[in-house]
Amino acid sequence: LQLIGNDPAYPIDGDYIQIQDIDASATDTWNEGAGFAPLGSELVPFIGTYDGQSYYINDLSIARPTADAVGIFAYIGNAAVLKGMVVDGASTISGRWYVGALVGSSGPLSTIEDCHSSAAVLGEIYVGGLVGANVSVMLGCSATGIILADNTCGGLVGVNWNGPSGGGGPWGDLQDCWTAAAVFAAGNDAGGLVGLNDGGTVTRSSANGPVTSLLGNNIGGLVGANSGTVEECFATGGVGGLYQVGGLIGVNWQFSECLRSFATGDAEGEQFVGGLVGNNFYGLVQQCYALGDATANAAADASVGGLAGGCWGEIDECYSVGVPTGTGRNGGLVGYRHPADGVV
Repeated sequence: LQLIGNDPAYPIDGDYIQIQDIDASATDTWNEGAGFAPLGSELVPFIGTYDGQSYYINDLSIARPTADAVGIFAYIGNAAVLKGMVVDGASTISGRWYVGALVGSSGPLSTIEDCHSSAAVLGEIYVGGLVGANVSVMLGCSATGIILADNTCGGLVGVNWNGPSGGGGPWGDLQDCWTAAAVFAAGNDAGGLVGLNDGGTVTRSSANGPVTSLLGNNIGGLVGANSGTVEECFATGGVGGLYQVGGLIGVNWQFSECLRSFATGDAEGEQFVGGLVGNNFYGLVQQCYALGDATANAAADASVGGLAGGCWGEIDECYSVGVPTGTGRNGGLVGYRHPADGVV
């Protein structure tokens, strides 16, 4: 595996098929303890195909806390395809920015399909259980490990991005993905599946693990901060943070959409806490529901709702059954609705 892109017989644009489990336990002593060297670079990314055939990569070690773009593949480029790759739970991957067990940063028009990780992944920002920064189409992927980061982290993907200049291609597209990862952040934009959905799409996907931020804003059971589209998704894990905390989405930014989705876990924070969405800030929430309780611990003006803590946008055909608890603006559906712009 380490020979890819480092040996003329294993070109960076080659086609590879894994035919057995790989014992990578020796990597913990490689490169003076830095472990496996991620494949590809920003200038020369991996642009071939790799079919893992669901065989395991066991006991992989990557310990590069000052490096960016860290994973088995540092960068994958246009038309790259990763399929059926599995990174096991005894593996540990650490880096700085753009960190994932499989890919640090993926390029447009690439595909990641039926890949899974149960590894522990650690970094500062743009950290995901499988991919740090995603511009790929991801199909049927999953993660069940532990994610530890400062900001912008998710159980599967740290940031899901719709590419340069607002997109224009099938970029940042997650379909039929799931996680049961535990996500722990020190700061902002943490989600059970995606930390920041920046113009991308997330469809028919779910998150079932806890999401906790010590001092962070925009914390959600599925997506921390959404400025794209979330459709036919759900989250079941408990969520905890400070500001804009939701069972499904922490904050639904302007022009974003949350459609036909639900959350069942409890959400707890200080301000703008909702069973589904912490704050719907000029976005659309339609045909959604929340079953969990929402609790806001601010001393006053907490803005907590069974569905949404705050609403400056539109909420249509939604309901909630959980109990909102807090001091200040409490609502069975919405805690605070902007009198001019909020439509419920």
